[in-house]
Amino acid sequence: MINYYDFLLSISMPIKSIAFNISRNNHHPLLFCLQALLCYWVSTNAISLVQVSFLKIPAVREKFGIDAVRKYNPGDLPVKKKGFMDSAKDCKRNMRLYILIGIELK
Repeated sequence: MINYYDFLLSISMPIKSIAFNISRNNHHPLLFCLQALLCYWVSTNAISLVQVSFLKIPAVREKFGIDAVRKYNPGDLPVKKKGFMDSAKDCKRNMRLYILIGIELK
């Protein structure tokens, strides 16, 4: 069960801390910047979570014309599973090829 009081408290803490530090005259600019980033991060992630949970409702998906999530059988996909070392070797080989050909990676 979600405790909504704790949820609202965790969302409002960055805003409260920014307001508290602005009201005091001894705040450091870097601290204010970090608090602003935290406030931005918390608010955008909260909005994203609400949006995702809203779009999971089948009636909403139908209303906006969003297709159902497709489920694929992993055996039918053309991608082979590789281990970490095989992937690292492929990456190293591809980088050498890029250097030989002279392609700049952007």
